[in-house]
Amino acid sequence: MVNVTIGFTLVPTVPMLLDVIIPLNDSRDKLFLLRAKYPFNEDEHFFLTHLGLVISVTGGATILATVDSVNASVIYHLVGLISIVK
Repeated sequence: MVNVTIGFTLVPTVPMLLDVIIPLNDSRDKLFLLRAKYPFNEDEHFFLTHLGLVISVTGGATILATVDSVNASVIYHLVGLISIVK
């Protein structure tokens, strides 16, 4: 889960890395993880918007993994209780 989250959040940095490694005559377009409306220009404040989206995606993935593991623990506990009663 962590590897997928890291890979997903690093995708927007690929065009910037390619501009350094394999430069073109013009710069490549910036990629965004999610499209959102901001009251400012996203291209000028790319790193701040990317940081906010990385925090949001990481938090969401953490919550998803936590809820899933707690759900599995509850199910294992219930199955154990049922096997004791039988």
